[in-house]
Amino acid sequence: CLTGDINNDGRVDVLDATAVQKFSVDKVEFSDYQKFVADVNHDGVVDILDASQIQKYAVDKISSF
Repeated sequence: CLTGDINNDGRVDVLDATAVQKFSVDKVEFSDYQKFVADVNHDGVVDILDASQIQKYAVDKISSF
């Protein structure tokens, strides 16, 4: 399991951040697994804060979650 890899393609990128953004406004549903890997700040909620962290990771602004 790769934290932040929502679409399970082996990478953490803007597609994963976009998926979290869509989830946070009820545009898509996530499996329990997706919710687990999407909660990158480990606060028990998948929201825009997680999407922001994933975006930062994807462009090397941060090196880990």
